[in-house]
This record gives sequence, structure tokens and C-alpha cells, in this order.
Amino acid sequence: LSKCERVSTFRFQPVDNDIARHSVTTCSTMHPDPADRMIVATALAHGAKIITCDRKIHDAGIVPCIWS
Repeated sequence: LSKCERVSTFRFQPVDNDIARHSVTTCSTMHPDPADRMIVATALAHGAKIITCDRKIHDAGIVPCIWS
């Protein structure tokens, strides 16, 4: 396991078809970066908050954000 995988506060989630679909539908206009859309779609699917300083993610209001 990598160092970050051994940190108990991290949970790694696989990307499934629903997350991939949300990243190109629900999140499509939110952000030009496909990786950021995938992060938001994953958080949406798992009811998670995102810690970010990315204004586009925060302003989209799709998922709750903790501003950093």
C-alpha cells in the first residue's frame, strides 16, 4: 500500500458508471477540467464534502464544500 492508502482517514472509492455519467452530465458545465468533474461526481455519489479552494467547484453548488 502507498503511504496515503495507509492513512485511516482516507477512503478510496472506485469510479463506477454512475459517477462517470454524472461527471459528463450533472457536472459538465461546472468545470472545464474532467478530473475536477470526476471528483465532484464522486463526492455527489457518496454524499461527501469537498475540501477545495477551487472557486468553480465551490460556486457550482453541486456538492457541499469546505473552503480552504
